[in-house]
Amino acid sequence: MEVIHVFSAPLLKRTIKTSGKLWMIFTGILVLQMFLVLSMFASAPGNGRVFRGIPAEIAAVLGIDMGADALTAYLASHSFAFFNPLISMIYGSIAANRLVAQKVESGTMVYLLASPNKRERIAGTQAVFLAAGLFAMFLCTTAAGLGACAVFFRGKLEIVPFLLLNAGGFCLAFCLSGISFMASCISNDTRFSLTIGAGIPMIFLLIRMLANLGGSLEALEFATMFTLFNTADVLEESMSVFWKFPLLAVVGAVFYQIGMKQFAKKDLPV
Repeated sequence: MEVIHVFSAPLLKRTIKTSGKLWMIFTGILVLQMFLVLSMFASAPGNGRVFRGIPAEIAAVLGIDMGADALTAYLASHSFAFFNPLISMIYGSIAANRLVAQKVESGTMVYLLASPNKRERIAGTQAVFLAAGLFAMFLCTTAAGLGACAVFFRGKLEIVPFLLLNAGGFCLAFCLSGISFMASCISNDTRFSLTIGAGIPMIFLLIRMLANLGGSLEALEFATMFTLFNTADVLEESMSVFWKFPLLAVVGAVFYQIGMKQFAKKDLPV
């Protein structure tokens, strides 16, 4: 009942119309990334060693396993360890900023506030669009990956681990988008919104990249949300994914809730 209370179908339709193009662009990029990674696996004589020409240090920073020859392990390393989280993180940051902070700065929020919808419903509808959009984005990517593998790599893909990789990727993207959405809700201008909403997730990613180098830097892995999405957990069939992934979702939901509450009670320059 609470979800219904903070949700406006007419406003959601309007948001889809105004922000749907951005979603389609990034969904296309994410699907294309999946196809490109798969195409390199198909054309490389060494299967997963398609990046064998790059320095080992760079491969380590990006989380690429140079010896990943099995298809599922290859996708986990070459897609879900870096490129998939990066693309979805960028989308979440841009979309969250456009959904609230940009509307406040441009004055568009005045028209929304003049409607019968209360602040809680406006913020809640924008949150639903962002979260549901991310879910649909990963759903499209999952379907594209399953379809391509069924056609070109029949029997080589481990379905359950692949689904778990996508589920974990979504939970991480949802959590990071929660930070971006919260920043957008508390901001009255896009500069501050993007500084916080894109800056914090990017810092998390950079810390994860440093941790990938190992040694004394490995402990940095536990300093960010990225530690809860480790592709090795999926490949090794660790039961920890059944608490790590839900924890990411819960933390993300908390950020969303904080953002909506702050938007409802803050002073707006309108």
